[in-house]
Amino acid sequence: MAIETPSRAIDVDQVITVDAGILDVFARRDDGWLMPLLSVTVGSAIYPLPGVDVVAIPRMDAEWSARPEDSGTPGMPGFPEYLMRIDHALGGHSVDGTDLEPGELAARLRQALESSRSNRRIEREATVQDRQALLDQAHARMLRAGTELALSEVEIDDDELTASLRVIGARVGFGVRRPSTSEIQQAPDALAAIARTSGFAYRWIRI
Repeated sequence: MAIETPSRAIDVDQVITVDAGILDVFARRDDGWLMPLLSVTVGSAIYPLPGVDVVAIPRMDAEWSARPEDSGTPGMPGFPEYLMRIDHALGGHSVDGTDLEPGELAARLRQALESSRSNRRIEREATVQDRQALLDQAHARMLRAGTELALSEVEIDDDELTASLRVIGARVGFGVRRPSTSEIQQAPDALAAIARTSGFAYRWIRI
């Protein structure tokens, strides 16, 4: 999950200490898209990372304070755990964060941000394809429903020719009546008998 940068976002360019409530920490891509990293509670801190746009978003009633820039050293208490939690957000398995180097972790984070760009494009394309599939499915159902409606004009004891003419008539807009046996016998063919009884005209076309 990711969100767009809200108005209350705090740019983490120095160490931020959480004095009350919770602050959610994100890495921000150059287009403003945010990747969730971790949530920080009272007594913990949020640290900047080299080459990464780190953003903190306070939840309701959260309070925080900024430490002097020179206090944000890797030797500070809580810093390894902070790195470990970001490592876990990226799919890593660091045990306590002491084996992580901030520069390398920041490089992995930048790579993840760039990968998310293409992943999001793929998701958008998949969404478009899903919507098109739904439209195609709906269109097929409408066609099937139309066919069933047309076939409802066919009577059970119709012969194939009469049934076919009923379907065509339902679509074009004319009715079809089945002639009697004597009328069929008197006509040149069955089609002529049906046309005369039903009141429609037709003509042969050489293709």
